Amino acid sequence: QVQPGGTVNYPHLLTNNGNEEQTVTLAGYVGADDAGADDNGWTAQLMIDTTMDGTPDSPVVDEDAGTAGIQVVLSAGETLEFFAKTFAPASASNGEVSTYTVEATGGCEDVSITDTTTVILGQVRLYKTVAVDTDNDCVADTAFAEIQATEVEPGQNVIWSLVAVNEGAATASNVVVSDAVTD
Repeated sequence: QVQPGGTVNYPHLLTNNGNEEQTVTLAGYVGADDAGADDNGWTAQLMIDTTMDGTPDSPVVDEDAGTAGIQVVLSAGETLEFFAKTFAPASASNGEVSTYTVEATGGCEDVSITDTTTVILGQVRLYKTVAVDTDNDCVADTAFAEIQATEVEPGQNVIWSLVAVNEGAATASNVVVSDAVTD
């Protein structure tokens, strides 16, 4: 979901499950087909994280800029993280839907996935963070973070924080937040 004029990132993983190196072309397009039909002002980019630090290096596939695809080489068993970043036009209306199709071709098997984005005015975003409670007193001993980097010893607890924020331009009603507890 996205607000008019906003962006949304879709994380993806491409894994070579074979036992040989594969050269794959990653490409993407907005709308009904790769000719850009029915895009209604929506744009998107594929952004690859070649350093695996969680931050994409740069937009590498941008159909509006004329870069239709990029070749990547994956060793046997290697996984590549990349993001599809979709931009909604400021003129997008509530309920408008856009698709962005990502294709990986040239390996043992051609694959594709479609990200679907819907415009909403009551944008509610959920933030989930975690902190360590080493002495089990229900008070966080470390700062809350999106990724738990501190080691947790057996018998120690972690505290999860879930915060829902209405980032939209309209009132959000009947919001339900739930989270599964892991074993």
